[in-house]
Amino acid sequence: MHKYNLALAVGLLFSTANAWALEAMDDGALAAQTGQDGITVALQYPDSTISFSEAIITDTNGMTGATGKASLVIAPQTYSSTQGVRFFKDNTSTTLATAPINIKMDADGNAGNPVLNAAISLPSDMERIRINPFSVYLATGSDSIFNNRKIDGGTSNTFRAGVTELLRINGEGIDTVFKSGDPVTINIQLGNTPQGHMFNFTGGSILCMGNNASCMSAPGADGANPIEIMSKNSSGTSSLKLGFTLRATNQTTGFRLNGFYGDVNSDGLTFGKAGTTDKVDLVLNNVIAGVAGAQDPNTFNNLKNGSMGNFGVVGATVSNLKMNVRGM
Repeated sequence: MHKYNLALAVGLLFSTANAWALEAMDDGALAAQTGQDGITVALQYPDSTISFSEAIITDTNGMTGATGKASLVIAPQTYSSTQGVRFFKDNTSTTLATAPINIKMDADGNAGNPVLNAAISLPSDMERIRINPFSVYLATGSDSIFNNRKIDGGTSNTFRAGVTELLRINGEGIDTVFKSGDPVTINIQLGNTPQGHMFNFTGGSILCMGNNASCMSAPGADGANPIEIMSKNSSGTSSLKLGFTLRATNQTTGFRLNGFYGDVNSDGLTFGKAGTTDKVDLVLNNVIAGVAGAQDPNTFNNLKNGSMGNFGVVGATVSNLKMNVRGM
């Protein structure tokens, strides 16, 4: 079976547009197709960065069960060509990964149960992903949450009515360091799922994850750049601040992603893994409730807010993990 250059194939398609007619394929027609080589698409991003203004997930019935639409929104604090999701070549320097994201797609009749298969490989020379500072919002409707958007340090963000901030990632964002030579790969199947799930991780191992940009060398997260869980109390301040570091207990194998799966079904989003996960060490650092030293006479029997210290667990593992995420 010959493999054709994608650009040449597209050129031939346009050059013979008057002679060819394209028809939609139903399940029966797709099932009759066999021996397809498929295509491979290589995605290369400027500055090795996926930059975005907003990512919006909308529930048309309202996430609280009320009438009308509601949206869960992820938005970076600054929108620019170097802010967003960045791929780095190693875990300490700012050298960017240069290999592309590869997506290999093919289809199969699958004995009358047609399936579309997409194998996604993150950059082969990537050892670290940084998700730059961002916030998570709950909003009414499905429109943009912004009246004005902060771009490259310019105009300050202003929000439309009906937007509530739930979570804020400050400072260095979140870094995830991966084992060298074990690229992250995910296999997605649509239509039918002979692999058993809509998507399966088939490669990749995490060495550490944290919000301090130095999880490989520091046992805890930087208290100056905490994760904040927001509260709509009278003072308008965050209700909980903390840093975290998650590290594979075995730094030789890492925390292996192979076997983790996900499905979208009537229960919502199902995420899990058969068998036992690799062990991890978790540190929650500089946990602070409310504003240290402040006092709210209407809560907790007039106790002052303050530091709750550090929390940690060593060698934690989960067997037959299965988690369902439903509409709120």
